[in-house]
Amino acid sequence: HDFICCTLADITRGTAPPRRKPEGITVFSPFGLGVLDLVISRMVVDEAYTQNLGITIEAFLPGLPWND
Repeated sequence: HDFICCTLADITRGTAPPRRKPEGITVFSPFGLGVLDLVISRMVVDEAYTQNLGITIEAFLPGLPWND
């Protein structure tokens, strides 16, 4: 794994450069970041509630036990 130079967080924080050499390339692998999708979607939902946007759907599939 010696080809890995830093994390995405290091790059976005500015604590590490995205390339070791200016002529190099950067490869980002989003594998395992499904949790990021959940966090971003929660932020979008919270902002929609704050701005009173959209509608709330109480049950996606009516009649299922967890929707009662």
